Amino acid sequence: MYYSLCILPVIIPGLRAANSGHARHDFVPATSFLLPRQTTGRSKSSRRCDALLLPSKIPPEAVAYNSSLRVGNVDNDDIPSPPPPSSAPAVAAAALVSYSVLAGLYLSGVASGYPAEFDLGPAVARDVAAGLACAVLATVWVKIWTSQVDSDGTGLDPKLCRKIIHTTSAPLFMLAWPLFCHLPGGGLAGPSRYFAAVVPALNMLKLWAAGRSGNRSDELARAVSRSGDPKEALGGPLVYAAVLTVATVVSWTDNLCGIAAILVMAVGDGTADIIGRRYGKVKWPFSDSKSIAGTVAFASLSFAALVGIERWLKFTGSLPAAVLVNDLFPQTVLLCAICAAVELLPFVDDNWTVPVAGFGLAALLLN
Repeated sequence: MYYSLCILPVIIPGLRAANSGHARHDFVPATSFLLPRQTTGRSKSSRRCDALLLPSKIPPEAVAYNSSLRVGNVDNDDIPSPPPPSSAPAVAAAALVSYSVLAGLYLSGVASGYPAEFDLGPAVARDVAAGLACAVLATVWVKIWTSQVDSDGTGLDPKLCRKIIHTTSAPLFMLAWPLFCHLPGGGLAGPSRYFAAVVPALNMLKLWAAGRSGNRSDELARAVSRSGDPKEALGGPLVYAAVLTVATVVSWTDNLCGIAAILVMAVGDGTADIIGRRYGKVKWPFSDSKSIAGTVAFASLSFAALVGIERWLKFTGSLPAAVLVNDLFPQTVLLCAICAAVELLPFVDDNWTVPVAGFGLAALLLN
């Protein structure tokens, strides 16, 4: 009988709410207020019943207001939505699949290109290892800089971060080219170029995923965009990775065309923006956004990068013997100066005009 009386205060408010046609989601059982706790002269089982049915106090945060879509004192609108899934697993899977397919094609004899004097197994293993190492190091390098950009604007300026990555990524990648098996003058049949091209192609995939996600908190998209809009990753940064991929496949180290196209795009255009923003107080008369300091930086630093990479590849035996780097100084100066002028054109996108001009001028002047 006592147990029946204990649950009446719980049942009656619910019945009243049901009869009135309103769902009572916020009533609190009043048992603790209507029935005093009597502990003397009662059995242990009765006291256990009190402990289960007579809550001393229910905190307001535990009350669910279903009718107004509230939980405690927090609106559903205030609860942050879960972040979109990371693209890292997909990119890692793409890298493994790409290198597995390439290795399988050459090891099975479906594709050929390694010289007969090469031991095929070690040669393919070297290219796969070099490609994976470059992909990992490229990811780490980008991560170092993107982690410096905070969403609240207290970290590194996104514009500066974007240009640092723009300026340094391609030259660092090219410094690692001697890690691959090189067949100077091998043309498109040279296998190493395809293993190397997977690295910038993976960056294209990451940029595409970051731009399509629409997630402003995405670290990569936030770092490579000027305004914080993730869709900007689908513009200049994606073109940059695409040019690096195409130039690696088409030119590789057979000649200086692809090397020149990559370096004037990366070092020249990147340093022109960095130096121009900081020291470019004097503008060109025909452009309010282009400075003389930026143009000088473009020509001089792209020349230094081009000469340095040429000498490095020549020293490591990655360039054909016919390429005489020491005899190309005047032509290289002219090439960098013309590309700096192309960067000043206001009616075209320098993300593709500069590397195209660099490739064409290198074919005309450096070969």
